[in-house]
Amino acid sequence: MDSDTLPPLRYSAHVYASLPEKRSIVLNGKAWTEGDSPLPNLVVEQIQQDVTIFSFNGTTFTLAALEDWPGGKIDEEPKEE
Repeated sequence: MDSDTLPPLRYSAHVYASLPEKRSIVLNGKAWTEGDSPLPNLVVEQIQQDVTIFSFNGTTFTLAALEDWPGGKIDEEPKEE
């Protein structure tokens, strides 16, 4: 897998609180908080009520709470179907 491809993520828990230090998510069976790096070049930027904002190799992307990432490249522009 090359460095611009994000491996699959299993998103199994999402805890939002008004205090940022109380927020957490569980990816691939481990708990993470804002600022953590679950994988090389992947950072949990912000945990919001219904989504989590990540950055991967400097590109920001959002996952809905409890939505798994199937693996692949992060596109800056959504692909039209």
